[in-house]
Amino acid sequence: MVCCLCSEPDTRPDADRLHGVAHACSPRVESHGAEAVVFDARGLSRVCGPPDVIAREVQQLASAEGLQVRVAIAGSTTAAWILAHARPGITLVTPGTEAAALAG
Repeated sequence: MVCCLCSEPDTRPDADRLHGVAHACSPRVESHGAEAVVFDARGLSRVCGPPDVIAREVQQLASAEGLQVRVAIAGSTTAAWILAHARPGITLVTPGTEAAALAG
């Protein structure tokens, strides 16, 4: 399970805060410039619960840092990155259904 956070398009990105949110959730963080970050969210299910709870918690953490972000959780980095950039709010994709989610 992979989570991507990206800044809302009409906001000024803050790479330091965005990366701080990701690092607060996981030690495995991959930067995608100042506007997006992807991290391994597999271990969070034991602490937070199912993906929808994880996504809300991550979005609240970002909001507490003054960030407006889009959150996508999927089974692959590519799917999470594309969906976070394409859809506002929170997007959840069950692992194995990424192709169907990306087709729309």
